[in-house]
Amino acid sequence: MPLRTRRAVRRTVTRAAVTLAAVATLTAGVPAVAQAATAQPGSAPVAELAFRSSVIPEGTAPRVIYAVRDAGPHAAVYLQDRPQSAPGWQTVQRLDGAATFATAPAQAAGQYAWRLRIVRDHRTVAVSRRVLLTVRASSQGSGCGFLCQLAREAAPYLIGGILALLG
Repeated sequence: MPLRTRRAVRRTVTRAAVTLAAVATLTAGVPAVAQAATAQPGSAPVAELAFRSSVIPEGTAPRVIYAVRDAGPHAAVYLQDRPQSAPGWQTVQRLDGAATFATAPAQAAGQYAWRLRIVRDHRTVAVSRRVLLTVRASSQGSGCGFLCQLAREAAPYLIGGILALLG
């Protein structure tokens, strides 16, 4: 198998393992995520949230991994975010309480706090812990990262300095 193919296979397997580990961590102790809509009498709803990556480039839709249990059949699960500079939470989308993955809309550059909110009968019955997501500003130029930009900006000065020394 060619080296490039082996790397692609290894990368895919690694991503799958990380995803499975995150789901296993989130759902530890949950009998079945598909049974999240059936509340047990006397048990409080629980919501847990994580991101596939805590730092993403601007324009990328973040992949959300979540688990909800004991929410009840008529509960609504909302994904909410709050930019670091804003005072209140905004509902981004309503989620399926029985699912474990969702894709949130892409965000502008900045740092955001995210949470899940479970609502039943117009009352908040549970809120997940806050999870931070950092959205990096996209680099200028086509796919040119920080070091590439630095080299582009510094090259004329370096070449000018070298020519001055030689001249």
